[in-house]
Amino acid sequence: VVYDNDVVRMHGLEKWQHRPWYLQQALKLALIDQINVEHFLIQDCDLIPIQHYDIFINNNHHFRVEEIRRNNETFEPHQMYTRTEAKLQNLIGYRRPRNLTFVSEILPVKKCIWTKCKVHIQNNRGLSWQEAIPHVYPLDDTQWFSEYELLGFFTCGQIPNLTFSFDWHPKISSWDDFYCSDWTKTATCKTGLARPLKFMSQDEGSRVIEYFKALFKYQE
Repeated sequence: VVYDNDVVRMHGLEKWQHRPWYLQQALKLALIDQINVEHFLIQDCDLIPIQHYDIFINNNHHFRVEEIRRNNETFEPHQMYTRTEAKLQNLIGYRRPRNLTFVSEILPVKKCIWTKCKVHIQNNRGLSWQEAIPHVYPLDDTQWFSEYELLGFFTCGQIPNLTFSFDWHPKISSWDDFYCSDWTKTATCKTGLARPLKFMSQDEGSRVIEYFKALFKYQE
């Protein structure tokens, strides 16, 4: 068990503490340094993996991504992350590869790539990443930063010919929508986007898990 306050103290994240939404992202980055392994998988706690996913293929990152829709179908989370592109480019010098967002809430990471990213930021900005990110743009209510986008942009700038798989998420506004959706078309279920999955009860959550187990015939 690693306590948040210990990570904040050991990795100099005091400037991030007043913004919990930003802090939880900085904690993930700091833990890549703290844990002594090379390969990581960052995954949000409200994401349910429902199908097999090889996070590395031939020792290279296999990214699950979503396409950014720039027309009337664009929804607010994607609009928010399109606004981060210029800010991250200012920070690390790399642009978004193609019309993709890495905010799929699940991301493979290599420690060696994160180490290169830290050195890159230090050389470009003259500050550690902990200081450089809030120095480039304030940690304000726009929620502009994304650890997924930072690591995705930088990795693609360093390594050519990576593997991408596209995630599709059905629009869910009722339990009927949930149970009528074709979940075989995606590898994950995002529970934090909207009701009824967001803020579902423990019993509802158990039924969701049992539904996926039956659908994909998971073995205990």
